[in-house]
Amino acid sequence: MKNIIIASLILLGLLGCESKEEIERAKRAEAFKQELVVKAKKEKELELQKKRDADIKVEKERLAKLQKLKEDEARAKEPSLMNNLGVSMDDGKLIIDTNKTKNFFSDIGKKLSTADKELKEGNLTITKEAGVEISKESMSIDFNKTETFLESFGKKIEIFSKEFDNLSKSFYNDDKNNTQEEK
Repeated sequence: MKNIIIASLILLGLLGCESKEEIERAKRAEAFKQELVVKAKKEKELELQKKRDADIKVEKERLAKLQKLKEDEARAKEPSLMNNLGVSMDDGKLIIDTNKTKNFFSDIGKKLSTADKELKEGNLTITKEAGVEISKESMSIDFNKTETFLESFGKKIEIFSKEFDNLSKSFYNDDKNNTQEEK
């Protein structure tokens, strides 16, 4: 019995003790597991960052489109000189509304006749917005108002030239497209 107990103790001792190799293998396996966990976390963070960047890009594009729509809407609401003249473009066609054109020139005629009448009377007040007042006794020029008037007039001329340029470009593009279609 003594031999059995000693043999059992030796066997238990051998089974209970791990070899240095097994301990080293277990440490390497644990380190490998930790590396995999860290690598997985980094990949997940990278994916989240890519998703955030993509979301930000989509949001910026959406905001840019929204801003452009607002600007286009504001331009559409603001009557342009071409619109006041009764000239518009629709699907490559130049449309002239003769009633609007007639009204536009009629209004200009009325303003000019009023100015002519006031000039003959010696009291020209139509130029007051431009900073110039002429009466029988005196003539006064407010250069601050004149500067503001000239700036706004310059902007209107610039807008008119851009509209005219866009109109001519659309004619050119339509003509170019029609020529290509005929070939």
